[in-house]
Amino acid sequence: MSLEPMVWALSGDAPVADVNEYAVLGCMAETADRDGCGTWQSKETIASRVKVSEETVKRCWRSMLRRGLIAKGDQSLVKHYRADRRPVVYDLLIPYHWFSNIERTNADRKRLGREPLTPQNRPPIAPPQAKKERADKGTSRLRLKPPIQEEPERGNSETPRAGTTETPRGGTTSSRRGNYKSPTGGLAVPQTSTSNPTTEPPAPPIHPSVLEPDPRVSGKQSPDGRADGDEFGQQEIQETGLPRERGETATAAPVASQGVELLMELGRREPQMALAGKVLTDQGTLMDGLLATGWDRSALLGILAAPLPEKISTSVAAVIAGRIRRIPACPPMQRDPSMPPVSVPAPRTVEQEIESRSQHECQGRDGFCGRQVPVMGSLCSACRKSCSAGCGRGPAEPAHLDGLCRQCIHDQVDTALSGCMDGCGRPAVHSDSRCLACHQEETERQAEEREMLEARVALVALLATDPVEAPI
Repeated sequence: MSLEPMVWALSGDAPVADVNEYAVLGCMAETADRDGCGTWQSKETIASRVKVSEETVKRCWRSMLRRGLIAKGDQSLVKHYRADRRPVVYDLLIPYHWFSNIERTNADRKRLGREPLTPQNRPPIAPPQAKKERADKGTSRLRLKPPIQEEPERGNSETPRAGTTETPRGGTTSSRRGNYKSPTGGLAVPQTSTSNPTTEPPAPPIHPSVLEPDPRVSGKQSPDGRADGDEFGQQEIQETGLPRERGETATAAPVASQGVELLMELGRREPQMALAGKVLTDQGTLMDGLLATGWDRSALLGILAAPLPEKISTSVAAVIAGRIRRIPACPPMQRDPSMPPVSVPAPRTVEQEIESRSQHECQGRDGFCGRQVPVMGSLCSACRKSCSAGCGRGPAEPAHLDGLCRQCIHDQVDTALSGCMDGCGRPAVHSDSRCLACHQEETERQAEEREMLEARVALVALLATDPVEAPI
């Protein structure tokens, strides 16, 4: 991320056409280099960051490509991406004259292997074309008013109907014929006579003396021969004073079950948690299922009878239903009291854990062998093998085919090498027939001699230079 592209895009110097191009260009400048090149954010990333659609991002890219704000850059920068997921690399074409320190920018481009910026390859960018103004700007819009429909004058009860000359006086009339959606026909009294108006009050509704028996219950006849229904119907008549209308069903009583009895017992213990009606039946069915899986009755009552929260936003029935839903389908496992308690062993220390292991590591080769042995501190079969040279200094090296110990191997290598040419007694390990220490000393001595020689040559050249004559 560089500061120059972001300043150019967000300070208003970039000639963007609208706010969408401003947001998209600012998001692209955030990941561009100092010269504006090498940004490859995908349209999905830009759309999610600037809160626009992907089609808006693509439309802004096409517009800025056409006007020369951006251009496609070096696509090899994204070759590490998968081919079907590879984004497009764009360059922000910041004008040459906009950069305040063009030398530093060109130095960065040279380091990255790019050509320097010039007024020819980064010319000024033309401003966007102004939007066309509407031809009707500033003029008032004509508002079409809906046509005024003439409404007929409102009349009174004696105003004649439309299409008739006079309101009928007395008698009955038949309604007009319609289609299958029209209400059923019949005779109606349109209006009483004005010369002999009716003064009788309207009669109260008359309820039938014989009621339709409820098919769900067996009807019982009263002593006077009328079918007044069962005890539920009698109770309804006593409470409301009116029998139930034909076709109207009563609420069915909850079916007695173990779950319903449990919830009713909960209501007797806690009156504020009492349930009734359909809620009692539905929740009782769920409680029957829990009891069938082995839940204890007292355990369920203890869960449901927990204190209610101080503030209830729904209802007590909803709280109880939520508690029933949160009960697991199967009860927790209980330990058989006849079984003896299981003793839990105390945790062992690190030393006890190491001693209790059935396998240990071999301590040969200075503890780096790593082979498994049954006894702690013992050696494996390879490390127990004595040195084939008979030195008695240690076990044979497992990786060496000759069966020598490590010290004998070193002695054999030293013997095979020639001695140091400086006579130090150490084996020569470098191409100059010197040991490691002598080779390092010789390298430092040659470096000092080289520095002294270069200083002597520079001094001789300085003394050989003719002195500059002083002006007269």
